[in-house]
Amino acid sequence: MATLANLDPTLLMDCFNALTSCIKVTCDDYGGVQVVVVRGLEQLAMVAALGLFNAISYRLGTDLTPRVLGDLRRRYTKVFPEHTNFQGHRFHHSMSAIHCMFFQSRKHQAFLWNAYKPSANEYTMVSRNLVNLARFEYKRTPRGKVPRWILRFAFHSPPLGTIPPASVIADCLSIVAIDLGCDVPSTGAMTSDERYV
Repeated sequence: MATLANLDPTLLMDCFNALTSCIKVTCDDYGGVQVVVVRGLEQLAMVAALGLFNAISYRLGTDLTPRVLGDLRRRYTKVFPEHTNFQGHRFHHSMSAIHCMFFQSRKHQAFLWNAYKPSANEYTMVSRNLVNLARFEYKRTPRGKVPRWILRFAFHSPPLGTIPPASVIADCLSIVAIDLGCDVPSTGAMTSDERYV
């Protein structure tokens, strides 16, 4: 899924449609919004959420136009209101990261990566995505800063008791360097050895 999302721009909307086809969004009596996954579609929801996160961050780093991003934002915010709660699902952190992108209120910038225990493959993909998002947000903001929720990932990785892959450590250092104003080349422009150095 990650590889396909990098190659085919139509998968941005395809991942979004796949995700929304296997969940239900319900409102509770207190104004909260809960996400319920249709029974039997948990794995598809997880893959679609990761694919969507990957496609967004990859396209931001390459050729995602403001029109495409605006269209996705409109569709996303229609399905997932600002107070949507993704907790309890395996795709909680990936969807919360997308949510922080589209709802940039102070509340969402306080997003924490606590209890994040990804597989090595997911960890590598998410850290790479966050480097792309950090670069995009740094250029986009007038003050030239990386959002705090992305920096928290870099500062609080790895989860306690685990040793991250070398690529994740390189990505976390890249996020910090971007926030400090360093010119960090895109990951595609470097070899693995250069990234780790």
